[in-house]
Amino acid sequence: MNWKSFYEKLVVDPELIARDFCEWQIDLAKLIESRLPSGDILEAGSGHGVTTLLVNSVNRSKTLLDLEKPAIEVAQKVFSYAKQNAEFVIGDLFNMEFPDGCFDMTFNAGVLEHFTFAERCDALREMSRVTRCGGVVLVAVPNHFSKPYKYGYDYLHLKG
Repeated sequence: MNWKSFYEKLVVDPELIARDFCEWQIDLAKLIESRLPSGDILEAGSGHGVTTLLVNSVNRSKTLLDLEKPAIEVAQKVFSYAKQNAEFVIGDLFNMEFPDGCFDMTFNAGVLEHFTFAERCDALREMSRVTRCGGVVLVAVPNHFSKPYKYGYDYLHLKG
């Protein structure tokens, strides 16, 4: 998928994005909060960054990284609308320009399934590198065997 084109064509309504999220994003944010009561969070491959937005900000710093500038621009608008702070970085998941061990948790959701097995391994190594010893690397991937995912995937594939 051409993510740059996707984000460039996206009509952004920050208010809608900041209040209209999926149940799985709420559940993932709660899981993050339960695993990390405080500390520094990196969402590597953030897109809009809605899951990070949903994580309680008390005693946490938030960083969003995405390769595509338009994705980061959307995330900045959403966070601004929601009156939340975060650091926004345009960068490569496979070669992040952060020092070793600078985050307590590094996570992404709906990212790794877009890559080959070898690329997934590389991404996980890089996510581990920027996560502190004893920290958490958390990855969420969709269930490719669920009917809604399969129908959506097949539909998008047919549409090109």
